[in-house]
This record gives sequence, C-alpha cells and structure tokens, in this order.
Amino acid sequence: MLDLVDEANDLGEEDKGNIIQFVTDLKDINCKIESLLRQKARINWIKLGDSNTKFYHSSITRRRILNQIKGVEVDGVWKEDIEVVRTFARSLFEKRFSKLAHFKVRLGNVDFQALMEEENARVTARISKEEIREAVWQCEGLKSPNRDGFNFNFIKGNWETINEDIQQAIQSFEDTGNIPKGCNCSFIVLVPKIKDPTYLEEYELAYLKSRL
Repeated sequence: MLDLVDEANDLGEEDKGNIIQFVTDLKDINCKIESLLRQKARINWIKLGDSNTKFYHSSITRRRILNQIKGVEVDGVWKEDIEVVRTFARSLFEKRFSKLAHFKVRLGNVDFQALMEEENARVTARISKEEIREAVWQCEGLKSPNRDGFNFNFIKGNWETINEDIQQAIQSFEDTGNIPKGCNCSFIVLVPKIKDPTYLEEYELAYLKSRL
C-alpha cells in the first residue's frame, strides 16, 4: 500500500522511514531463511551423505584413472613394479631438490636496499586484532575443508565468542614460529604434464591441501 502511495509522491517522512525499515527487515528475514536452508542442507549431507550424480562419480573415476601412474621407463626399460617405480621416483626427486655442493652464491658486492626504521617497525610489529578480523572477512564464507569443518561464515557469525581464541593462536605463532601439526596439511601428488607419460620427468609436483 505504501508503495502505491509513494508512486503518487504523497508519502510523508514517517512513511518513507517505515518503507526503509520494512525493506531492511525483509532483507534480514531472507538472510535468516537462506542461512536456515543451508544448515538444513548440511545436516542432510551429514546424515545421508552425498547424493551426487552418476556423471559426477564417472568423471572422478575417469580423472583418477588418467592420473594413475601405471609405470615408468627406466634406462629404456618399462617398469611397472611398485617398489621399482617408488625407488626411482624417490631418487629422482631427491637429486632434484638436494643442495649442490659446488653451487655457491657470493653476495659480497651486492648493494641491498635497507628498510627505514619506521618501515622495519611496521613490518615486525605484532598483528593487530583489526588486521586479523579484516583477513577473516576477506575469506570466502561457504567453503569448508570437510564435512566436520567450520566455514568462515560460522567464524564470522560467532566472531564475538571465538575471536580471542583465534588471536591467541596467531600470537602463539608469532612468539614461537611454530604451527601445530595438522593445522595446514598437504599431500604431494604427481600430475601428468602430457597424455600417456612414460618418464617421471613428464610429471609435475602438485600440493593438495587437506584442511586449513
């Protein structure tokens, strides 16, 4: 009704304020309904598991087959024995990532730029509560590392309750330089660079994060 009166330009200041309040309340209700539906979906996900389509599972299976290492060519001979492939892969990457004894960098004549005292103080200063909150709010809200994980919408919604714990964890890292094992796990996998690779050099290393 107020909309019709507004179209005729007959609304007073009080009625205009009521419209703004109604629109704000409607947006809040829609957000709450959307949040409730997401939580119900997550509950069903936990209870019933995924109801992914046959196409999804067939795509995953096909990708797994394509990325599977069936064997490698070692000194011109094709090897499929798991232990042989494992040993050869380990020696190859140990050699690739080992330090070269004869390789030395001399930096005596390099003129490095130095930070000013103010810049150094700003870089080495403790991370503030505002910076932590800003970093959290810049993260995608709906992503979760696994079914039991808490996404950033949960963290944002309960920030007043858990922000002290998060700040203590970050301050502990600043003081000790250590991150608890499992906080940011990752797996190393070999991904084919080309179709049907035969040499280990034709694979590239990839790091997959399991949880944050």
